Amino acid sequence: MLGAMEKAADGSVPYRGKTVRPLTDKEQAAWRALMRLLIVLPRVIEADMIRAGQLTISEYTVLMHLSEAEDRSMRMNALAELARLTGSGMSRIVTRLEGEGLVERRRSCEDGRGQVVALTDAGFAQLEATFPGHLASVRHHVFDALTGVDLGSFTDALSRIAPDEPLAHLPNAEIPSRQPAAGESGGGRRPRSPGN
Repeated sequence: MLGAMEKAADGSVPYRGKTVRPLTDKEQAAWRALMRLLIVLPRVIEADMIRAGQLTISEYTVLMHLSEAEDRSMRMNALAELARLTGSGMSRIVTRLEGEGLVERRRSCEDGRGQVVALTDAGFAQLEATFPGHLASVRHHVFDALTGVDLGSFTDALSRIAPDEPLAHLPNAEIPSRQPAAGESGGGRRPRSPGN
């Protein structure tokens, strides 16, 4: 699979001055299962949610955080951090929700510079309408499959992989531009950022 890459007798490969051990069969199976989950789970839950209330996962998450905030409003940058969205991704979602009358955007009364997003009554009603479908989807696709699993240990393991911190505080969370390989023409392609 790795072709002519230089490897040690045990399959280890050099990377940035270190030696990296190959994955065991169990690790490889776990990694591939995790990759399938990252691709499949958001798609099936989002499909269920759209059928239930016409909200995407990102839209639902934004409305959920606003509903839990004081006065049902938050500064745009704080909301983006909570929802794990880029600034541009958040701006697009808020523009979409604003166009549907689910949120309102205004200047901060604290400094007049930052933007504040507020949940409207229509937005709260839409959130309530979507909640049962979201709950049913999460229970069906996730927790029904985890029957008998120690959820405390499961949550701890997931939290070590993805700490509950704003993306800006996590090392290596910024996706760099892709550099052309040797002999490849054209500029680097920038992968889509989460939430975009």
